[in-house]
Amino acid sequence: MNTRTPLLLVGLLMAFILVALPPGHASGDAQNDGLERRVRELESVVSSLDDRVRALERALLPERATPAKEVWRRLLHGMTTDEVRRVLGPPSSTDRNPVVTYWFYSPKGKLGPHVLFDSTHMTVNGWTEPR
Repeated sequence: MNTRTPLLLVGLLMAFILVALPPGHASGDAQNDGLERRVRELESVVSSLDDRVRALERALLPERATPAKEVWRRLLHGMTTDEVRRVLGPPSSTDRNPVVTYWFYSPKGKLGPHVLFDSTHMTVNGWTEPR
């Protein structure tokens, strides 16, 4: 057996497979490409609609009042999330990474009143009261 024999066998096997495939199989790739394109288009539409719904919800839902400074002064370092929720109520939004978790109490995010938790233990590390 010389070095060309394995290549010849692979070529013959591929030719046999192509001949054995049902007609129209080659167009399956084009059909898959078309389906993938449609999926991408639909994902884009869903994402756009999701953004629009969030914007409408923000516009239509009343702003939650930020708890008063006096309430914020009840916070203590080391409090759990449940304890903070009992003092301030639920946050309007949150942000979490492996190190810290923020609970925001206004649409200003980190520029507004917020509580900072240690993400490992989920206990209070600090906070910024409303001005």
